[in-house]
Amino acid sequence: MYKAIKLIFGITIILCLTSCSWQEYFIISNTSQSEVIMSYNIKEVEKGFPIFTNQPLLYKLNSSNGIDWYTKQIPIDSDTSLTGFKLKIPAGYAVIFGELNNDHYTAYNQDFINARVFNLKKLDILQNNNTIIIVPTSFDSYFKKINGNNLFEIK
Repeated sequence: MYKAIKLIFGITIILCLTSCSWQEYFIISNTSQSEVIMSYNIKEVEKGFPIFTNQPLLYKLNSSNGIDWYTKQIPIDSDTSLTGFKLKIPAGYAVIFGELNNDHYTAYNQDFINARVFNLKKLDILQNNNTIIIVPTSFDSYFKKINGNNLFEIK
């Protein structure tokens, strides 16, 4: 009887844990009135799974500056390399260029579960002839946790 209760309890715990899944996205949101050019380079990952992708997605922002999930677009890459990406972010749009599954981002140098790897090498954002350069050591001062996502809002 004790073994049966233990087995049922163990199965229940496993089922609960496997059904709990969440995503944290890395987002650049352009709430300004002008177009922004974003370019970034990522490291190829030999072991584990990369957080940042060379296949970002572009979404229109809704009236509260949140992502309108029904407006997904694939942006045009003007960088032809596999590890680089360059795109225009129109005013009122956001780009998701990274994702973390079943883990919470706290810092670029944290130990991630599920063999995730912080693979961003450099991110440049050009707005009105001003360039913001973000490298891993400065990443956390630009991207803030908002509603469970890591967001850099360009105003």
